[in-house]
Amino acid sequence: MAKSKYSNDTLLENCLVELGLETLDDWFDLGVSENGPLDSVHFGACHKCAAVSYRCEPDMRNGWCEECNSGSVEAMGSLAGVC
Repeated sequence: MAKSKYSNDTLLENCLVELGLETLDDWFDLGVSENGPLDSVHFGACHKCAAVSYRCEPDMRNGWCEECNSGSVEAMGSLAGVC
C-alpha cells in the first residue's frame, strides 16, 4: 500500500464518529456487540481519501474504497493494532 495521507489515529477518529463513539475505549467496551471489536464485520477507513467503509473484515488492510476507487481501506481492528 502506498504511504497514507492520513494517520491511523485520524482514520480511527473518523470511524468512531460514524459509530457515534468518542474514544477507542468506547469501541472496546462494545465487545461482541454489533460493530464492536469482536464482531465479524468492522468499520474501516481509506488511507487515500479518509472515507469510512461500513463492511470490512477485521484484519482488512487493502480493501476497496468506493469513494476514490482505490484498494486502500483498512479496518478498525487493523488500524487499532488488535487484528
